[in-house]
Amino acid sequence: MKYLFVILFLFGSYGVGSLVDSSGKESTELSRAFDDRPLLFATLGGGMVAVEPLAGNIIWKLKDEPVVKVPNQQADLMPQFLPDPRHGFLYMYGPRGDQQMLKKLPFTIPELVANAPCRSTDGILYTGKKSDTWFMLDPLTGFRQIEDFQELRRQHLFSGQKRGIYVARTEYNILMHDSKNQNHKWNVTFFDYTSLAMGKEMLNDYGIIHFTSTSNGRVMSFDRKTGDLVWSHNFETPVVAAYLLDRDGLISVPFNSIGDDTLDHIMEDATTLSNGQGIKNSNIELYPTLYVGEHNHGLYALSSLVDKNTITISTGHAQPLY
Repeated sequence: MKYLFVILFLFGSYGVGSLVDSSGKESTELSRAFDDRPLLFATLGGGMVAVEPLAGNIIWKLKDEPVVKVPNQQADLMPQFLPDPRHGFLYMYGPRGDQQMLKKLPFTIPELVANAPCRSTDGILYTGKKSDTWFMLDPLTGFRQIEDFQELRRQHLFSGQKRGIYVARTEYNILMHDSKNQNHKWNVTFFDYTSLAMGKEMLNDYGIIHFTSTSNGRVMSFDRKTGDLVWSHNFETPVVAAYLLDRDGLISVPFNSIGDDTLDHIMEDATTLSNGQGIKNSNIELYPTLYVGEHNHGLYALSSLVDKNTITISTGHAQPLY
């Protein structure tokens, strides 16, 4: 996988230890903060992995479409479009004067699709479409069935399946044409699951901090109160979403996308710091950046946190991305 880091925000940083609950008041114990609802991790490559929140045991895995796809985007075609598989933002990389600039567009892919057809000030024509799909998902086995509400027989089949949970996924496709050059065309696809935001009380009671890698499938989960490592996994490709599988659907779970080298440093702190405080006493400072990588379906961009030892480049530079 080819990749680089692009520094976007130079104002402010915070320590890893600040992510851990350091308040003096009692917090909900891990064993009380969770019930039998599994954690779901969606990955860039299209995987969906169900995990026991406390033990970290993998319950089941699903294979789905890659979250973002940018087919047939040649390296010499400028500008280049880079989708954000986590938030649905779209970045444009191309020449400005004698430099190559990376620019975050002021709208997400879903917003572009909703407002298409439209035209940008630089002459790019946008055409969009979306497709919604409902699944009936078994939380115990991961068995998934596409729901077609026009087929009454299938509706009747699932009417007695009490443990099935409805999950919705939307496919957004945006087509771009350069009005100044008919040979310049781009196509970006973004998949997103419908989810509810975690309520304030649930957020306060959620006892785990999740760190994920921007370049591979590593996940490290820490006890929010003690800073101790609870469990870790590698899901092959980067995690782009995390959910609790609730009986009413998916509930979004917060997590932190971290540069891979920085993740190594955090793990070192977790295993070497004394007096059982895990990462709670870590002095690693984290800085917001944008990670640009490439997977089997094109370039992508992910907001990331890195430490001071990570090599970065500025948003305006004269070198190609790869």
